[in-house]
Amino acid sequence: MSNKTEVILGQSYLDIFKTCKNDIYNKLKNVNVVKLAFADVNGLGIFEQIIEQPEYLEWLLTREFIIYVIANSPAVKYYTDLKEIGINIKLYIGPENPITEKEYPKIIYKKGKFKTIKETKIVLDDIFKEFLNMKYDIAIMNPPYDKSLHLKILENVIANANEVVNISPVRWLQDPLAKYKKASDYHRYEETISKKIESLDIIDAKTSNDLFHISNFGALGIYKIGKNGGYDYDLPAKEYLGKGYSICNKVLKRHDKLFNHMQKGTAGICVKVAEIRGFGSGKNFDIVSLIHSEPYINGDKYKELKFKKKDVMTKNIEDELFVRVNTVEEGKNFINSTRTIFHHFLIKCWKMDQHVPLKFLPWMRDYTKPWTNARFCKYFGITGYIDDEHAESNSEWETIINEMNK
Repeated sequence: MSNKTEVILGQSYLDIFKTCKNDIYNKLKNVNVVKLAFADVNGLGIFEQIIEQPEYLEWLLTREFIIYVIANSPAVKYYTDLKEIGINIKLYIGPENPITEKEYPKIIYKKGKFKTIKETKIVLDDIFKEFLNMKYDIAIMNPPYDKSLHLKILENVIANANEVVNISPVRWLQDPLAKYKKASDYHRYEETISKKIESLDIIDAKTSNDLFHISNFGALGIYKIGKNGGYDYDLPAKEYLGKGYSICNKVLKRHDKLFNHMQKGTAGICVKVAEIRGFGSGKNFDIVSLIHSEPYINGDKYKELKFKKKDVMTKNIEDELFVRVNTVEEGKNFINSTRTIFHHFLIKCWKMDQHVPLKFLPWMRDYTKPWTNARFCKYFGITGYIDDEHAESNSEWETIINEMNK
């Protein structure tokens, strides 16, 4: 029997086990000391799932388990039940120093839950700092999904483990614009995480929501990570867009950016564009809402229209962003260009959350004439355009039409 030590991070590990039971058991079967970490003692419910099958129970009874929890809870029955069965289990409240009840109101629980995300981070930073810096042979983990926190934890664990199996969001690799964003997680974690990935299995958003009973807007990835890596970490973005990947790259390489022609405030002739749009389809691909279908001259009637239509109000409209144009006619041509199938396709491909990717949308320089789907296709070299509703078989325009008809 080997001397390997396993650390399992994440309170949702129970859900992972239900889905990947055999894979995880194969990782654990040659391990004789297992270390786990949970937010509270409720996490010990994982053992109830293991005990259901005799071959797993036999393994449990011949191993040593060291359990770290952030906070105690009324669910200590799990711990006492496991001891009665005969499982060799040691329970620690905190990595080394037990947390007293007097400390609970400060950093841990209020009615059984973290009071704030900030306090959750305090717990991870202060209580688990020593725990995360320990050395491991294998780590199986499901870290918190708060923004990039899962990547920060994963980065730390990778540095201290020979092998890692991790389940967490994969949007940071699926984002088609990630390579073009200077401060993206794609670049921030390329050396410490991406280049160490050996394989990545992606679970789409609907499936992951159904399996784990969560409200997650994006897909989850099961990452297998080692010292040598070898996985093509550009593949998630390519698979996410499919045939649209090459179309989007044509646009990214050959256009001036819309954001370069935006200004704060309403001076001159300008068009109001949306910085945030909700999830969904149809109108959510319009970056110029129907409320603002005409260019404004020095902001004339802009505030009145917003208030009348119950649009989002800001304290000072001169702090808002507008697109500056030379003439009213050019402003109308710009607005109409954003309502083409081609422009909607780009929004659908690039919009990963509620924010509109204004920094990457095309600015066509000359708006003295209308920009139609036909003109866009000719300019960017999009193949197969016949008309707005018809395309040559297996062409790029067919890909665009099919995608927008979904």
